[in-house]
Parts: sequence; C-alpha cells; structure tokens
Amino acid sequence: MATFNGLSSFHPGTKVFVNYFIQDGLMENEFRESKSLQGNDGTLYFPTNKGFTSFHPDAILPSLKNVSVFFTGFKIFDKEKQFGKNINSISEIFVPAGFNFFTILFSSTAFNTLQPSVFEYKLEGVDREWIIASNTNSANYTNIDGGDYTFRVRAYPNSSVERTLKIHVATLFYKTAWFRLLIFMALALVVFYFIRFREKQMMKKKKKKTIDYF
Repeated sequence: MATFNGLSSFHPGTKVFVNYFIQDGLMENEFRESKSLQGNDGTLYFPTNKGFTSFHPDAILPSLKNVSVFFTGFKIFDKEKQFGKNINSISEIFVPAGFNFFTILFSSTAFNTLQPSVFEYKLEGVDREWIIASNTNSANYTNIDGGDYTFRVRAYPNSSVERTLKIHVATLFYKTAWFRLLIFMALALVVFYFIRFREKQMMKKKKKKTIDYF
C-alpha cells in the first residue's frame, strides 16, 4: 500500500500495519497518489518523483527474520526494579509476596526503520494464547498467584528467536500449604481439648450424682 510517507503492509488477521521507509531501502518516502502495478512474476512497482521502486514481497521476509528481542526493564507497582546487572543475564526474577502487579519491558534490534517493532508475548501458566502487543513494548500483569512462571516474547509477525524470563512470585503466608496445615492442626487441637473438657465435665457430674445417691 503506497502512501505519502512510505509503504505500508497490512496483515488482515492481526490488523497490524508494518511500514517501510528510505531506511529500509526505498528510493524515497513519498509515492504518487497511492498508485501501484504488479508484474506477472508478482513484483510490485510503485511510482515516485525519482522513478519506480520495485520489489517482490517474498524478498523482504528474510531481512525481517534477523530481528532479535531483548528485555529492557522490570517494574513492580510501576517502580523500576534494580538488579545491578543486565536483566538479560538474570536467571530468575523474584517478586515479593503481595507485590503481584508487575510490568515487563522489552525491545528489539530492528533499528534500521522508523517503524517500531510489533511483539507477541505470553506468560506461561497465565496466558493460554499469544498476545499481540501492536502499540506497546511492555506487558502488564496483576493479581498473579504465587508460583513459578516463564515469560516468553518474540517479534511479530516474523518468527524471531524467543526471549524468555523466569519469574518467581512469592506466595502470601496465609495461602501457603504450611500455614493451612498449622490452621488445621490448631483447629484439631481446639476440638480435641473441647472434647476432653466435655468428658471431664460429664465425669464430674456422674461422680456428684453417685455421692448424692449414697
């Protein structure tokens, strides 16, 4: 699709536009009245003030596959978490109990274009399907139960290498198995001593009746 500011490729399934500019190899960014021509071999021709820009759609795919994704930050309750080293070299991120609202930031190496990268991501154990982040380079999660999770992100629609991040969310103490066991044991002791107390009361009443009888 020709425009007055580069060429645009529209993906109907995802409703995502990918734009191309001079940085991507175009002769110029301005095209004439959105006109174009397709040759018998599938080559597309777009007229400009400097001549024709031509390419085959399949020819642009290999360059897109070289995109690499990396993490740029991690926020808990919108506050940047400091690690003391590059987040991409961290094996696992620990989220304290009760601080289960966090944001994962990411970017890509597609620096040769004015078009920002489009990403898709999922948090295993939470997201059933991949989520397309067409207008952002971050993922927000809230009210996540305690446990171990793996966050996965990759550039879209090309199949770039995935970047993964392991996240451990601490469980609130009253939701842990040991706390529930303690509660169960405490209730069992209360019931036990209540029964013993009732038995002793019954025994005292029986003894009193026996004494009164004689």
